Amino acid sequence: MTLIGVVLIAFLALAAAHRKGLYTSGFATRLRFLGWFLVADSVLRPAVEHYAARKLWATLAAGPIDHRWAVLWIYLFAGLALLSLARIMRVGTEMREDLEGVV
Repeated sequence: MTLIGVVLIAFLALAAAHRKGLYTSGFATRLRFLGWFLVADSVLRPAVEHYAARKLWATLAAGPIDHRWAVLWIYLFAGLALLSLARIMRVGTEMREDLEGVV
């Protein structure tokens, strides 16, 4: 599910960049959304999987489960990097708009 979401959002972001350029508010917004999507997925998906595994194990066995909750670090760092890149693109967009207003 994560892969489908990432591919779809990335496709929309790249299509917007192809149409209007990199330094537009639409591209920065899509990058920011993709970053938050990855950050949320890196934290929420393992939590939901851990909860579901504990509930399932409770119905199947009497003993404790040896399943640990772990954040998906690669998704978390990728999301944070995309959030930083989106901020850079937004500042670049504002600079470009100021430059167009001056010239």
